[in-house]
Amino acid sequence: MTIKDKKVMNIMMGGKEIDEQAEYTMVTSDYYANNPAKSWFYGQAKRKDTNYLIRDAIIDYVKIMKKNGKPLGTQLENRITFGN
Repeated sequence: MTIKDKKVMNIMMGGKEIDEQAEYTMVTSDYYANNPAKSWFYGQAKRKDTNYLIRDAIIDYVKIMKKNGKPLGTQLENRITFGN
């Protein structure tokens, strides 16, 4: 996505523009999801608590990458850019 003049533009998922009519699944921490100051972001979204900790997700990801012989990247992906 691009942020220009404090507005979000060009939101892409998987290299494609998002479909405003589609449903997407988002994963976030309970700390963020339970913060009333952030409720504007979720709106009327359905919520499903999984009790799967981010810490455990990271550990599982590293194990899968290692098992598959794939290196862990440390480069920036530049997924969020700022326009002029």
